[in-house]
Amino acid sequence: MLIEIAVTSLHDDLTTALEQYARAMIPVYWVVDVPGRRILVHSQPRVADGRGDYARIDIYHVGQSILLMLDGQGVAIIPFDDLLR
Repeated sequence: MLIEIAVTSLHDDLTTALEQYARAMIPVYWVVDVPGRRILVHSQPRVADGRGDYARIDIYHVGQSILLMLDGQGVAIIPFDDLLR
């Protein structure tokens, strides 16, 4: 799992970095969009025609909780509000 904290780098985190991580088959990629007050959880990496992307994107907002998965197992439930205090 890889986590990026995006304050000024959101565009790069969601384009260049995302493509590179998917191509490297990083299974889960979180982007914490601090100004937008949301967390984007990308999973199911795939590569087509040499370009990487993620088949699934879950978006979390204030008041929600995120299930932390490791090796396919849920290991913790993290309240969104605890991450962006």
